[in-house]
Amino acid sequence: MYTIVAKLFVKPEREADFVAAMSALTNEVLAHQPDVTVYLFKKIRGQDHAYAAIEQHPSQDYFRAVHCTTPWFRERVPGVLDCLSAPLVLEEFDDL
Repeated sequence: MYTIVAKLFVKPEREADFVAAMSALTNEVLAHQPDVTVYLFKKIRGQDHAYAAIEQHPSQDYFRAVHCTTPWFRERVPGVLDCLSAPLVLEEFDDL
């Protein structure tokens, strides 16, 4: 399994757009990608305008070749990135 946590820091004036886009993306992934075993979108507690996306894919190749090429990813992610106030922080995890 390939697990990632992306921390996303959002421009305050774009927060509603960001939440809408990420919520829509999450719903699409959960509805259409059964191989993605975890796909969560959460607000980071104690940090203003900070969110996390927690994802678990069958492999890193799946993440790149399948997930990142879906219509919903391609449609939503550019808008998500436009809402960010800083580069996203991506952490990758390996199974034990």
